[in-house]
Amino acid sequence: MHEMTILLAASLLAVVFAACAATGEPAEAPARAPAAAKRAPEARDDADEKAAAAAPRSPVGFVKGYTWGWNSKRGDYRTDGAAESMKRLAATGAQWITLAYMCHMPAWNKPEILWGDTDPAMVSDAEIRHAIKMARDLKLKVILKPVVDLKPPAAEGKWRGTIDFTTADGKPDDAAWHEWWANYTAYVLHHAKIAQGTRCEMFCVGCELRSTERFQTEWRQLIKKVREVYTGPLVYNGMFETMWFVRWWDAVDVLGLSAYSWNPDQADSSLETLMAYWTLRRDNLRLLVAKVKRPVFFIEIGCRSARGASATSGDFRHWEWPWDGQEQARFYEAAFRVFWDEPWFIGYSWWDWNVRLYPKEKAHENKEFCCYGKPAEKVLRAWYAKPRD
Repeated sequence: MHEMTILLAASLLAVVFAACAATGEPAEAPARAPAAAKRAPEARDDADEKAAAAAPRSPVGFVKGYTWGWNSKRGDYRTDGAAESMKRLAATGAQWITLAYMCHMPAWNKPEILWGDTDPAMVSDAEIRHAIKMARDLKLKVILKPVVDLKPPAAEGKWRGTIDFTTADGKPDDAAWHEWWANYTAYVLHHAKIAQGTRCEMFCVGCELRSTERFQTEWRQLIKKVREVYTGPLVYNGMFETMWFVRWWDAVDVLGLSAYSWNPDQADSSLETLMAYWTLRRDNLRLLVAKVKRPVFFIEIGCRSARGASATSGDFRHWEWPWDGQEQARFYEAAFRVFWDEPWFIGYSWWDWNVRLYPKEKAHENKEFCCYGKPAEKVLRAWYAKPRD
């Protein structure tokens, strides 16, 4: 889940725009592109064909996916409810799952990472393999996504994207960072070996680790080590806010993003308004793809079924907002319409299908991200029934 606190988002965007102005990079969320000159149909078709031919290729085809496994504790994957949940997900027409689970850091400013037997709340290796087997039995492809998170309750305003280590006098603590990278590398390599042994179709090397993205050398070294134990394609789960500042996209095969909206001044949640927002995102991503030569995958994208959620779709705090399944459905429809046919875009992994599903008759009361039994599920089924190479 997109754990960035909504309170930090506005200041993040301000920093991004300022930095882009200084470096000459395109802004993270650009101004509206000028209207294109009208072209004859023949010229348009020719240009579209050339753009498609030049687009970076997907190493896995098109991903019709959904995230499964999050917010689970040890034992959850082996329940009858988990098996039924994945079965109902497969029935939507989804062909992939992103199997996402977390280990924990005791604090945002301590380099220790607890995983495996040192984190008894984390799902076990055997459970991860069991979930992968369940997916295989349902003909689902698997992206394995081990995530590091902060042990709750986290300090106010802190999450995995803000981890940082400083000395008593406020300087960067190089020794602590070195320890963190050693710990994180061990965690990732362990799960990359599971991905290799279970033939997962893709492996995610990191998720929304915004404060670490400046460490280009360390990321390249980690990715090189992962490739020594896992032979499939690699993705990093970045963010709109910092995607232009990652200098090592070329080290992975797929440019993954948490595609949550940040448009708090949104006038309404009409399909037209939502499509206009995603069109701006699309145009900015075209520029980034042209620079880094990597296909884009929304490894996270979602919106809760709550009124107003489409404006800041990563929100998981405002549970007082009234239920609105139609707004969630419009969010899905807009994201499908805008990105589906882009030749450099390789799919969606919607956030997130509950391991412990609520009763379908209670869907009209559930304000979480999961679309089960809600109008958005119908949108998902309709789009995932369409062919897409």
